[in-house]
Amino acid sequence: MSVITPQRQAAQAVNAPAPTAGIVASALYAESDLGMAAAIYAYNVVPAEYGCYVRSGTREHAINLQNILDEPGEVRSLLYYHAATQITGSDEMFAVTDKGIYDITVPSTAPVLVHTWTATGGNAGWCSSVNFTNVNGDHFLLVCDERNGYHIYDGTAWALGAVTGTSVPTVDELAHITEWQGRIWFTRRNSTQAWYLAPLALGGDITLLDSGNRFKQGGYLVQNTTWTLDNGAGMDDYLVQVSSAGDVLVWSGTDPDNPTAFSLLGRWFLGEVPKGRRIVSDWGGDLVLLTRAGLVKLSGIVGGESTLTDQSAITYNISRLIRNELSKSFNQFGWGLERHPEQEVALVTVPQTASELTRAPIQFVMYLETGAWCIYRDLDIMSSVNTPDGVFVGVRDGRALQFTGHADDLNLSGDSAKDIEFSFLTHFTDLQAPASWKKPVFIRPSWLGSAQPQYNMKVVFDFNFTDLTTTQPASGRVGGVWDAGLWDAAVWGITAQTVIETHGVSGMGRHVAIAVKGRSNSELSYLGSALMLEMGGML
Repeated sequence: MSVITPQRQAAQAVNAPAPTAGIVASALYAESDLGMAAAIYAYNVVPAEYGCYVRSGTREHAINLQNILDEPGEVRSLLYYHAATQITGSDEMFAVTDKGIYDITVPSTAPVLVHTWTATGGNAGWCSSVNFTNVNGDHFLLVCDERNGYHIYDGTAWALGAVTGTSVPTVDELAHITEWQGRIWFTRRNSTQAWYLAPLALGGDITLLDSGNRFKQGGYLVQNTTWTLDNGAGMDDYLVQVSSAGDVLVWSGTDPDNPTAFSLLGRWFLGEVPKGRRIVSDWGGDLVLLTRAGLVKLSGIVGGESTLTDQSAITYNISRLIRNELSKSFNQFGWGLERHPEQEVALVTVPQTASELTRAPIQFVMYLETGAWCIYRDLDIMSSVNTPDGVFVGVRDGRALQFTGHADDLNLSGDSAKDIEFSFLTHFTDLQAPASWKKPVFIRPSWLGSAQPQYNMKVVFDFNFTDLTTTQPASGRVGGVWDAGLWDAAVWGITAQTVIETHGVSGMGRHVAIAVKGRSNSELSYLGSALMLEMGGML
């Protein structure tokens, strides 16, 4: 009788985690310590703590926002008036094009133009704003436009601001606005000059603070902003000025009219900043600046970190990618930096050059909880604003959209939307056997969602970056869509379910990675995969 000798199992299981570390373009793909937990690219998937979820969808809020050609045009700014009352419906929202200001407080297919710019076209429509209460307790929305200057909204009507004094700029030269220590501060266009009003004043005499002699690198004043910081003796507000050439001045004190109560705390060089006046953002007690080096925290620079290397930048993991985009559109309006806590992300808007309008637009996105990066694609975002109702964005084709739901471009009538296409490629790994061939047998991905995921998945080898083919349209969520489904007809309360599938794999190589491309119109997260493979010898 023959004896059957047990054979050792040739295949072995390997855990392939979801790329929750996000895009890591700062490491060699094969040598990254993160392995498949990092991504070479990640489009429309957000790397979170427990997996990668498909980004939020968008719903139309206002359309037909027209430019000077009377056709849907770039929504360059979104403004929000926070009323000083708890009465429902008192807040208002506005969208701005190079033609003027539109009221988009309520969803509309034909928003009303409430203010026409005196100077249309050109750089009109790129605005900064401040909600401000004057000495009488009246509340206002104060706006400075890049071309048309200082404007005031009093809750009822828009009006041109007024300033007085000797040798002062004209109102249309006031290109940026901020508030510091109860005063309104302006940036004069094409100059190194900051001008400020009396405390709690909306107009009247303005006073000059010219910082040109302190800008060692030269350039013009881009913007003034406020930095709230604990200096060891309690919280204090500092005035920060940024020049186009990259000098940053930090002022301390309370009264710029009193030399003993206002002084220069320090001066630092962070590198040139891209065009526009949205390159500084308040990130919960710190200021973050967008420069040629990427995103840099002011607290780190003041604390002694070097600005000469990418390691000091928040964008270190995507430094190569963001530098590439900066090199193409550095001198173009549209760069912006905004933190959106409601979405748990920070958004870096990237303008497209005229020669790239056929390319899918991209935005760099950081998940705030972990600092991991991904890229939003197919959203041509030019402006954004945080509101009590969520995050709204202005796009190139004359629309204002709200981040909500799980499909893109849900129209105002709620009967048409587009799937969100997503894709990612993990880092390649040699599985600690760089000379050995790996032959995968099958892969078993795990998904969490409210509908069957629609995707293609492939194990790729040895730095093959070929994109996967498109996928079939998503099957759709089983339950009703809020604000779109019919009451007493749609099914509510559908819970997310885990979907685990097994796919056969062909091919072999020394380094392996996982590529995924799919589409979705419902809640969906990728949790990771189990990979079964055979390990060969050294060939």
